[in-house]
Amino acid sequence: MVATIRGPLQGVEGLGMASSASAAPPVKDRMIWLAAPAFLFVLIGFAAPILWFLSQSVDGEAIGRALPQTAAALARWDGETAPPAAAYDAMVQDLSALEDRPAVGALARELNFREPGYRTVIWRTHRALRKAGSADPGQSGLDRLLAADPAWGGVEIWRVIQREARRFTPFFLLNSLDLEQAPQGGVERKPEVERVFLSIYGRTIVIALTVTGLCALLGYPVAYLIANAAPRWGLLLLLIVLLPFWTSLLVRTLSWMVIFQRQGVLNGVLLDLGLLTDNLQLLRTRTAVYVSMVHILLPFMVLPLYSVMKKIPRTYVMAAESLGAGRLRALATVYFPQTAPGLAAGAVLVLTLALGFYITPMLLGGGGDQMVSYFVATYVNESLNWGTAAALAGWLMLFAFLCFFLINLTSRRMGGQ
Repeated sequence: MVATIRGPLQGVEGLGMASSASAAPPVKDRMIWLAAPAFLFVLIGFAAPILWFLSQSVDGEAIGRALPQTAAALARWDGETAPPAAAYDAMVQDLSALEDRPAVGALARELNFREPGYRTVIWRTHRALRKAGSADPGQSGLDRLLAADPAWGGVEIWRVIQREARRFTPFFLLNSLDLEQAPQGGVERKPEVERVFLSIYGRTIVIALTVTGLCALLGYPVAYLIANAAPRWGLLLLLIVLLPFWTSLLVRTLSWMVIFQRQGVLNGVLLDLGLLTDNLQLLRTRTAVYVSMVHILLPFMVLPLYSVMKKIPRTYVMAAESLGAGRLRALATVYFPQTAPGLAAGAVLVLTLALGFYITPMLLGGGGDQMVSYFVATYVNESLNWGTAAALAGWLMLFAFLCFFLINLTSRRMGGQ
């Protein structure tokens, strides 16, 4: 009788537990809602501004917005013969409609990015049209433009306007690769005297890869020492590695300037030791850039390696040695492949940060040591050429993603995954 009553009660109790369990949200769903503010912050404060900035590399609306009638009149022009008469009249109307200086300046700046010298043409023509006032009924649009500037008599400026007066333009992406659109269509390399960006990319990649390699060579034994040291010494060594994080990047860079300058600490020590007879030019050199960048980025290589090495049991290497492998062979064949994820993580961190270095090469390096980030900052802050700056940053990000993919693939193969 008791069992008969107890059974239905258990069923009711189980039903209640099931209903309460189904009513409670899963742990994963609660974690998603807890992380939602952080994701939203990253999306609004980080991802969205970057995507907007990168979109400037293909934005061509500035010219089309300033010259809408001219763009429509040139839509079916072949680009070889003289533009139609309607295009000249439309240009006069569009330029006359630009009454405020910021609008004229934006148009002149955008055209000057495409072809140096067009800024002067736009400003001179705008001032002439405003000074002339209403047009003479017997004077054509071509006559009014030629009276302002003879450049309107050729087809080059009209080709540029026809090609660039659209919503999206490949100009900045091509220009950042030392390429340009040919008059007949297609893509061709710029004249040799105008090719500058590919050498800047090459310099940036060489510096970043060299710094990454040096950090790996120096950081691997340091991480191994910390991971296999006694707890007390391991903690002390780890604090020494973390010590640079407690100092500003700018302060560390300025400290290297004090050390490397001609009357600096390093030259003074070498002269006192009798190793030099005259001061060396260490500042404004590639060596100074390498030393400073390795000093700044070395912890980003040591910490991922240390976190992986700390989890590798020492018995693995001991087992390999007991089976006849020497110490170096055991480390190379058993220990090193297991550290591949940490090495890959450190390489990605160091390489990504090194590609975007700006302050250190600017203060310690010379003119031939400036990286892509220096020119991105210059185009953004000085020449206001956001399109070229966004294109440079976009190609650099693409290279960083490619390196991340290759490093990850290599790490998986080394780890046997």
